[in-house]
Formats: sequence, structure tokens, C-alpha cells
Amino acid sequence: MQKSSKCHDATRHRLAVIPMSLAIVIMTALPASAQQPVSMNQVNASLFGANVASIPDVTERAIQSVVNVKSMKKAPDMSEQMRALQEHPFFRYFYEGRGANPRGGQPAPGEEYQNSLGSGVIVSSTGIVLTNNHVVAKADSVKISLNNGDEFECDIVGTDPESDLAVLRIKKAPANLVPMKIGDSDQLRLGETVLAIGNPFGVGQTVTMGIVSAKGRSDVGIVDYENFIQTDAAINPGNSGGALINSKGELVGINTAILSRSGGYQGVGFAIPSKMAMAVQESLVRKGHVSRGFLGIGLDDISRDVAKALKLKGGRGVSVTEVAAASPAVKAGLVAGDIVTHIDSEAILSARQLRNRIGRKAPGTRIKLRVLRDQKSKSLVATLGTRPGDEALANTQKGKAKANGRAGMELEAIRKSLKERFNIHPQVNSGLVITGVAPKGAAARMGLKPGDVILSVNQSKVSRVKNFEAALQKSEGDVLLLVARGRRIDYVMLKL
Repeated sequence: MQKSSKCHDATRHRLAVIPMSLAIVIMTALPASAQQPVSMNQVNASLFGANVASIPDVTERAIQSVVNVKSMKKAPDMSEQMRALQEHPFFRYFYEGRGANPRGGQPAPGEEYQNSLGSGVIVSSTGIVLTNNHVVAKADSVKISLNNGDEFECDIVGTDPESDLAVLRIKKAPANLVPMKIGDSDQLRLGETVLAIGNPFGVGQTVTMGIVSAKGRSDVGIVDYENFIQTDAAINPGNSGGALINSKGELVGINTAILSRSGGYQGVGFAIPSKMAMAVQESLVRKGHVSRGFLGIGLDDISRDVAKALKLKGGRGVSVTEVAAASPAVKAGLVAGDIVTHIDSEAILSARQLRNRIGRKAPGTRIKLRVLRDQKSKSLVATLGTRPGDEALANTQKGKAKANGRAGMELEAIRKSLKERFNIHPQVNSGLVITGVAPKGAAARMGLKPGDVILSVNQSKVSRVKNFEAALQKSEGDVLLLVARGRRIDYVMLKL
């Protein structure tokens, strides 16, 4: 989302032209005997409601609570070879006066800082700022600047990559901070007017206007837990972490991402609802991490053909592919093969939607599930547990194979953190990741290495370590593996 794009002063034009066009409609709609001059306040009231004086009034109040965020990460140190190269006369000739010597200029390679610009929202007079995780991820230092230009250093209180939210605390926060009023994002209606405030492209605070285009977008694929508000208010790189406000100047969303072919605004922007954002913020401030509900099931979407065969109304439902031992799902009576059609009377259309619904609930919450089993509908009640962390979840649910085993490799079920760690291709979303290889084991002899992903064993898909181990036990000789490495997918015969 950080691609460059040509900027222009569209904001002022939009805020000026749109109300005027509406003013013309209002004036011409009145009977001839009732036509009177219409003021801008009347036009704004027609857009934002009678209780709000005008768009500028709302903006002037809200903009005081939106900050620019600058995160800095020190560039990696130069290698010994690079240090030697820096002393070479040829190198010094080109970098003379540019930081390669004490005379100043630009910093030499290895001495630079990588900067990331974004936005944030003050949500407490004590100096708590809500922003996106991707704005401050892996930062060595973070600074924010207020609307009046005052700049302050910040501590990172906590981050939640799974929702792309982060909480900052201003060091030596001034007494005159203006926290933004928090609105109820659940009350937003389609077509409702909203304003987006942020720092696009680092040009400075900018306000754009649009409407709520959609709610509850949960299959965008940006983060693990999604429930986005979609808006056509112009959002661009640098707006991340900024405010989406309603007609009362209340925070209803944290601007997060756009769908774009060019890297710039194309009419589809996404914001994290304030209700979800504030729950994450409260948890990060209070505990330093986010506790999410945990049911303990594996899920998969149902194809149209299967839905038709099962006579699922509207193709609704997701299949339960596995149930973790001693999990809340087991206690509730769920079994692999069940089709979950509803949660708390809400129809379920996708596995991601069900996962999001469970993840947004607190541990200890009782939920009602409606499942289809053997062509019969059943109602079950489950009490959610606490979702383990990534490592614990992988080890308790999926298992972990040791590198000194029969295959000579360590395996873990694929997940986001492993994909990032080994730079696994984005389209590889299932299988077992090789995280370690014994130097003289069977895997090493066949050229397998950490980061490879095993997609199938003997032409059967594999997603759990215990299934892989079971396949090895059944095989007395060689095992056929389908392995993904980068963009390539190849068969490998593992000779045991």
C-alpha cells in the first residue's frame, strides 16, 4: 500500500462542490412559492443531520485528535565486504560528500534509517494513540506529530498483527491532548456519510468524504481477523491508522487498506470498526496482548457441488475438518464431518467468517451452534476457551515432528508466522512446513530443506503432522511427496 501516486488538492474541491450540487437539488425541489435562499449550514444539516452545524465544524474538532505517525527502523549493518568496499578509492569517488567521509552529505549505506509514515488517533487524554500494526511493525523508534506541528516520542504499548492494530503511548504527553469521541460502528448504515482523516503520501493532514459502501467485509484476505467497513472516501498510502468518523465527529473506524491496481485510491477502502478496534486497544493496554475465543476446530469452505448434494439452503455452512482433543468443541459435542450452518442465529457463509466470529468473542463466552449431521439439524452450545498463541496452537493442535525422526526432518502445520519466516509463496496456504532437517537424514539426502512445504503424502493431502507420521508408519519403503518450493511444485520420492 506504499506505492506512489500523483496527488492533487482534490479534498477542498470535493468538500466545496458536492454540497453546492446538493444545494441546487434542494432549491429546485421546493415549490415556487416556498423557494428561499439555502445556506451552507442547511445543506450540511441535510447531509449530516440537524444536530451538526456543518462539515467544517465536525472536521475542525476531529482533526485535533488525528496524528501523523513516523516509525523509524535502523537499516542493517554493512557486511565486512561492504566495509572494505567503502574504503576503495572508486567507492569513495562516487560517495565523496555523501556521507562516506566526515564532510557530511547523505548517510553512507549501513548508516541510514528506514522511515514509514502513517496516521494515528488519540483515544485517551493520557496519551494513548491507536494506529495500524503495519505502520509501526519492527520499528526501533516511533514519533507522532499533532495537528499543530508539535512532535513527541512514543512507546509501543502492544501490537496485534492478526487484526493489524497497534497501541502507542506518547512520552511526556501534553495536558492539552484532545481525545476523539468513540462512536458505535455497529450503528453505521449503508449509504451513511463518513469522513476519512489521515496523512496520505506524507503530504500532511487531509480530509476526504464518502459513504459507507458495505459492512462486515471478512473475506478480503488482508489480516487473520477481518470485519471491515468498506468506504469510497478517498484513502491512500499514509492514511493507514487514521480516523473514519461519522456525522457527529465520532470515531467509527481505523483506516487500514485499499484495493487498488495502481497503488492509489480507486474507490474501495477498508477500515477496522471502532467496536473491534477499541476492544483490541483495551486488551493491549490492560494485558499487553489480545485474548481471543477458541473453539478448537479445523474448518473448510464447502464447494457448490457439495452444498447442492447436502441440500444446504443458499450454499450456507462450513465443514468441520478436525476437532482438537480436550477442546471446547469436543465438550460441546462437535465431531469432524459436521456442517456448521449458524452461530448465535447468524447464517455462516465461509470458514473465515466463522473464525472471525469466534475470534472476536471473549474466552468464557457461551455460543450456540447449529450443525448438520447425517442430514439432520442439531443445536449445540459451546463455552469458548482461550486461544493459544501461534506456537502453542501449532504444537497442541497440529503436532510437531522431530528432525531426528524416521524422515529426518522437523515439520509444523503452515501458518502466517511460518510463511513470513521462510518467505513461502502467498498461494501456498495448506500443508506442512519443513522447519528443520537432520544433516544426514532421509530428507537431507533428497535435497529437502527448511522452508519447503509438503502438500501431499502418497497423493493424499496432508495438513496435520500426525497424518504424515501415520503415512510413514504404513509405508515400508519409499514415500511419494508433493513439495512446494517458491513457485515450483515437484514430486519427491523420500527414500526411508
